[in-house]
Amino acid sequence: MSRGPGAWQRFVLAELGKGRPFYLTELLPERYTMSQYKALHRAAVRLADSGRVGYWHFRCGAGRGNQSKVVITRPGAGKPDRPE
Repeated sequence: MSRGPGAWQRFVLAELGKGRPFYLTELLPERYTMSQYKALHRAAVRLADSGRVGYWHFRCGAGRGNQSKVVITRPGAGKPDRPE
């Protein structure tokens, strides 16, 4: 039986409560560790799978060094423009 959302999920939902789409990395400190990012990413994916948030990827950069940035939105909001 689930005990409800975990700490990272509550963190994502609290930020989403402010009413704007945001990059997932905005919630992390400036020099975050990969384990912090993976825990936050895993929490966001679970929230998206349960329909509590919208989850979008944006490609950044070109060539081999390109990265994917994750944007979190309200559920059903559709694909956002890139946040500021």
